[in-house]
Amino acid sequence: MDSIDYKICRTQQRLYEYAAKHGYDMEQFSDFFLSSDFCSRAFDTLYSRFQLETPVECMDFILEEADGKLTENAVKKADEVEADAAGFVGLIYRMLYFITPYTSKELCEKVPYSIVCRFYGCSPHETENYIAEDICRNLNLDYDPDKVELTV
Repeated sequence: MDSIDYKICRTQQRLYEYAAKHGYDMEQFSDFFLSSDFCSRAFDTLYSRFQLETPVECMDFILEEADGKLTENAVKKADEVEADAAGFVGLIYRMLYFITPYTSKELCEKVPYSIVCRFYGCSPHETENYIAEDICRNLNLDYDPDKVELTV
């Protein structure tokens, strides 16, 4: 994974943090986003301006496609720890996309949100790229070990 790939991972991390801070049910949001046409066109592609765009810009397109299926909960907004955990999940999903042969939609089916959440506790001790590799090993996912290392 190169530095541009990592920047794209960080974009998805910020998108998930934004959604959490605005009160979206994160498992529902994640499942919708990863399976969405927007994700397929804007993130599962060689280049799209959205890969380095702000969360607000991305959310405009996600919510338009959701057509009311995702709703912001003004009462239950995530605190910093919950938003950080959501961001971690978003980052890991995009890393998995880069190191495996699967689309985001396929990853959503193969790697449930709850599984990725369980690895959040490892993040202070292990780097995200190795956590993504651990997930691949634990779930017997095909992946390219040469893409796990972050190259600058």
